[in-house]
Amino acid sequence: MMPTSSFLIMPAHIQSAPMGPCQLTTCPKIPQKWRKTGGVEVNQCDENGKPMYGSSGKILKTNILMTNGWLPNGTSQSFYFESRPQAGLFKGMPIILQERGLIQKSKLCAECKKIDCPTTQAVPCCQHHMLYNQLDFRDVKSRLEIICKDHLQSMGI
Repeated sequence: MMPTSSFLIMPAHIQSAPMGPCQLTTCPKIPQKWRKTGGVEVNQCDENGKPMYGSSGKILKTNILMTNGWLPNGTSQSFYFESRPQAGLFKGMPIILQERGLIQKSKLCAECKKIDCPTTQAVPCCQHHMLYNQLDFRDVKSRLEIICKDHLQSMGI
């Protein structure tokens, strides 16, 4: 059975591993909030994409980490600390923004109290908004685009 079309057009980082740059609603401002899991909890699936169940009958869960983002100069940006004592811990939005050269923006609140942020980066209202407007967060390919590209490459097209 094919997934629904709404699933296919959702950005891949919202759906399954490997997760692209952060699903903004789950990005914490400070690293300690993700200390327990280090990523986003999702349903564990078999090679056919079907949910896997434990002996209790409940769907098994697994944690996935975000793939690296890209700094403005084109180099890869890990969203996790790479050295001790915080190795593997999510950096948090302020550090990610600072590494991108957005020092002043890293001092904004984590998210707006308003439901709708302004739609342009010209109005810096919160850290979520600033990250959302970064190219590597905004231009995430949908699952359908990834599947089609992989299929065409496997056919040599």
